[in-house]
Amino acid sequence: MAIYLKSLSPNEGELRSPARAEVLQAGESVYSVNCGTCHQPDGLGAEDSGPRLAGSLVVQASNPASLINSILYGTQLTNPAPPTHAWRPMDAYGDKLSDEEVAALASYLRSAWNNKGGEVTAEQVAKQR
Repeated sequence: MAIYLKSLSPNEGELRSPARAEVLQAGESVYSVNCGTCHQPDGLGAEDSGPRLAGSLVVQASNPASLINSILYGTQLTNPAPPTHAWRPMDAYGDKLSDEEVAALASYLRSAWNNKGGEVTAEQVAKQR
């Protein structure tokens, strides 16, 4: 089964075009203020603060719904928590950030650090809200 699955070509999905430079700049600002402490400025995360965003499959998924939900509603750790990490649950930012700010942040995450994801719109965020 593993050999067969590895033989399949990746499903790129239907990604939107990359966001405009001003959207990415706004998203980077939101990231720096709200996310960079735990996920680190380089998106690599750390075992004692937050998971890696650079190369994350959730961040790069063709459908950004899981990423949007994580930003809006926060995350919970599995029980028991992973033994090799000291992460705490991520706070929810749905009450702190507008749909436009969440969309800019998600768009930034999907294009930063060589991630390959398309633009996220405020309409997609509103749908998840």
